[in-house]
Amino acid sequence: MNKIQYIVEDIKVDLNNENSEILTILHSLLKKLFTLLLLSSVPMFIYLLF
Repeated sequence: MNKIQYIVEDIKVDLNNENSEILTILHSLLKKLFTLLLLSSVPMFIYLLF
């Protein structure tokens, strides 16, 4: 239980920082997923045109 508390405290401290590593990782992941979504929608759009 103590390990979980330490992990949660570390996460809280990191999220309160200006340059949070966790937020940076999530931001890059979301950018990649959004790019993937856009790229995967192009063939469907082309299909709908013709």
